Amino acid sequence: MAEGNSQVGSMESVFKFIRSDALSLTVGSLCLLALVTNRLYTDPLFDSQSRTDILGVFSAGGLLLNGLTLQDITVREADVVQLQGPAVDEVKGFDTLTPRQVTILRWAAQTYLKAFPTLPSVLIWHKGQTLLRNGIMADPAKGTGGVRVLAIVQQALSSVPEADGLCQPTYIPDLQVLPGKIEFMDYLPSMCQAVVLQPFDSNQGLVILGGNKRRDLTPNDLARARVIAQKVQSCLAE
Repeated sequence: MAEGNSQVGSMESVFKFIRSDALSLTVGSLCLLALVTNRLYTDPLFDSQSRTDILGVFSAGGLLLNGLTLQDITVREADVVQLQGPAVDEVKGFDTLTPRQVTILRWAAQTYLKAFPTLPSVLIWHKGQTLLRNGIMADPAKGTGGVRVLAIVQQALSSVPEADGLCQPTYIPDLQVLPGKIEFMDYLPSMCQAVVLQPFDSNQGLVILGGNKRRDLTPNDLARARVIAQKVQSCLAE
């Protein structure tokens, strides 16, 4: 019985090797090498041999392509960057905000931070005032701390609002390669890797989310972030 199991195991190993990417890549490479060697050292060449070589090249190419297809090739994910800056938990505008509005703003910030671990910086701007800053922010010595409406933010606020008062979000997946990244340095950490700009209240408000990882968000993540911004919009309209 043990001998039978050993034979079955050996056969499975053989079949696994036959189906493996290593065999396809090895055989394909050897075939190409043999064809090239044959062309270099055979003289004269006949038409029939040229046609055979063409078929051989196609066969070897097919084996190589199959081997590459079978390989488990994964794209290396971007690393999480440790953002440097003070941890802030600040709400402004108590003279104009109701206690309920302050509660909802704090709830929204905490929901963003918990739902999106790679977005550790949250700001909410409305009608020219930065109402909330929560998470890792810019070094006070390097910026004012408040949102500044410069070119990139202005472009996001120029989008056409949809029926619910919100616009499509602007997602910058790799902020560090963008020349305009300096526009965010007054309020986001200098090494901020990504930014989400979600306008609301017909472009009178904006949620800004700063990330510590490049290209990390999916369309589904942006849709979830939009839902939270919609709650903020409803709250500030009260």
